[in-house]
Amino acid sequence: MLNLANRSNRRIRVPSCEPCRMSKLACDHNRPVCSRCARRGRPDGCVYRTNPFKRARKTASVAEPQPGTPQPWFANSSSEFPVALPHALRVTLYPDPGFQGLSSSTTILEAIEYGAANDYDSNQSTPSGGDMDNSGDEDIESAQCQAILRGGTAIVEQGVQVLEMVADIVMRGTLQRIFDHWVERDLESHAGSFLVASFLRTITSELCNEASSPDKRSHLTQLSHRLFNAGSVPVEVSQAKTLDDFVTRHTGRNLRWETIGTVLALAGNAASDIRAPHAAFDTEKERQATCKCLLDACTRCASICESLDVLNDVFVIFLHETFLFYSVYFGDQSFHTWRRLNDAISALFARGLHQRLDKDPQMPVFLVELRKQIFARVYVLDISFAAFLGRPPRISKRHCMIPMPLDIDREALRLTAEPLNEELSHLDRNGWNKQGEIRIFSALRWSVMASKIREEILEAMLGPEVKERQQLIRTLRVRIEEAWNSLPSHLTVSASEVWARGRSADKVDSLYLIRLIYLQAVFLVEWAATVHGTADVDALYIISGDLLAWVNEAMIRRERLNKLGLSSLAWRVAACGLPAAGALARCMMPGPLHPSRQWQSTVAQVKIVQDLSILMGHMDYLHEPGDGNYKLFQQAKKVLKEVIETVLRIPGMAQADAQTQNYASHSWSPLQDPGMDHWLLNPESWIGSFELDAFGL
Repeated sequence: MLNLANRSNRRIRVPSCEPCRMSKLACDHNRPVCSRCARRGRPDGCVYRTNPFKRARKTASVAEPQPGTPQPWFANSSSEFPVALPHALRVTLYPDPGFQGLSSSTTILEAIEYGAANDYDSNQSTPSGGDMDNSGDEDIESAQCQAILRGGTAIVEQGVQVLEMVADIVMRGTLQRIFDHWVERDLESHAGSFLVASFLRTITSELCNEASSPDKRSHLTQLSHRLFNAGSVPVEVSQAKTLDDFVTRHTGRNLRWETIGTVLALAGNAASDIRAPHAAFDTEKERQATCKCLLDACTRCASICESLDVLNDVFVIFLHETFLFYSVYFGDQSFHTWRRLNDAISALFARGLHQRLDKDPQMPVFLVELRKQIFARVYVLDISFAAFLGRPPRISKRHCMIPMPLDIDREALRLTAEPLNEELSHLDRNGWNKQGEIRIFSALRWSVMASKIREEILEAMLGPEVKERQQLIRTLRVRIEEAWNSLPSHLTVSASEVWARGRSADKVDSLYLIRLIYLQAVFLVEWAATVHGTADVDALYIISGDLLAWVNEAMIRRERLNKLGLSSLAWRVAACGLPAAGALARCMMPGPLHPSRQWQSTVAQVKIVQDLSILMGHMDYLHEPGDGNYKLFQQAKKVLKEVIETVLRIPGMAQADAQTQNYASHSWSPLQDPGMDHWLLNPESWIGSFELDAFGL
């Protein structure tokens, strides 16, 4: 019998690679390349002997390797990778670290090395990988790169599959028809709108040439190789003097995977706003199938870009547009959507866009403003989704410099020299235009201002240990009004003036959005007070009614908002309309949350029922079966219908009884109301499971 105990205690000798053995250094024995050889940049020399523990005879000749004998990893590269790999996959450097701030080890080591710890500028970001000194160990392949190499053929093939799909919709003309429909509508509200024309032109030119080739597959493989090689090189945007120059660095021979991904994501968002039959799609089934293909291609492009590990501004825009596409396709509650927003935020931080962006006087104005706009859009979305889902935001003004984009015309980004200086001279010291122009960036600036306050409202609402919470809520009420009053007067016109005859659609949409953001912020602070037992029920009732009525205005007058796509309109209903409807429904039901007698008149009750009915009537228009939020809207519609029917059956609802007056005279908190735990239209929890007996119906 074998002595297993002795056998298990016997030390197993593991051979070292030849470089470590000859240098008498410790080897970790990793194969195909040990860590020491990888760090020293000598993977080719990391060879393990065939008979490591036998002395070779001095007279022995070098024998040919025997079949089955372990060989260096590169010996069988030709058989393992029948298709030559792109340079980007054959030689991949250590990951690009991106921005690293004051607490990072890199900053500390640099301070020691240069003796500049006291002079280090807190706003100075660490250069991206393309600007770093890649001498010595920074030029060496890591062990992770070997894994990319071994799977290189699969990655190239994945790229070919993406190109085949894109070539198909390009050759059929679908891609062009999608953008033809969108260019005069919601496209210009997207961060990547200025890229579409040039990017689409390059992609169409490249793929039409490849698709017409008799050996289409081979040519697409070569194009995939080219994209990998181009994508492995950082984009030198610091040398770009104009916006067109910036775009050129991502098109033509500089075509990159993030270029293709951005177009696909924008096309997906555009296709989501189309209803068949249409010039782009004959049937709804065809539209949904195209959206599925676009989504898969976007996901693959994102994975490819991440594998190349080269950050740039267009990649951040791509991830932002991909998130928007996911939100429409999977729904605003989906974890897939939530995770894609996190991807965009992570890239934003790694790119260093959360720091001061105008520090370098040599940086062109267009690039500074472009980066401000990118950050502003992502920050506003983060706060909006945090409020929508009742979750903590991931971008905080406590740790970021929240940039405020200038209130300039969109085309001003293309200006240089004197024309640009003239455009900038029309701004006041706060960055607002002095000409009374209503612009899309006016709405973006106000969104950022309001989001800073909404961030504090979320802290007051969700924070477990907020000191003097009630005082904070009272302060936030005042700050919202002060911020609203600080806006230029031409942006705070009355609700009726927003729809003034002759006002262009883009101006109407900007004014509409500015007022909507204001009403939502006021609603959030009143709901925060309600959650924590200091509700002003009348204030909550009034602002909920105003917010719901304003959401309904957009649906009733949507022909005046022809720049507004279905997905944008649906998001406004989901984020603003449904929470307001939920608060109103709760106020109308028997229970403690009742406004004072003046708001319980028949006229007031009828107005609320009408507004709820209008909201329900448009839900089918906003989402069709197969859309991400379709089920959410249908369930909400069903609950609201039950609430309205119940309210209409209750006798004397227009008059407050003694019990109602008693309830109204006491402070109320949903945390003290057992029924609130299951109240479906609670702005914090209505996203959960829908049960119609939540109201005791």
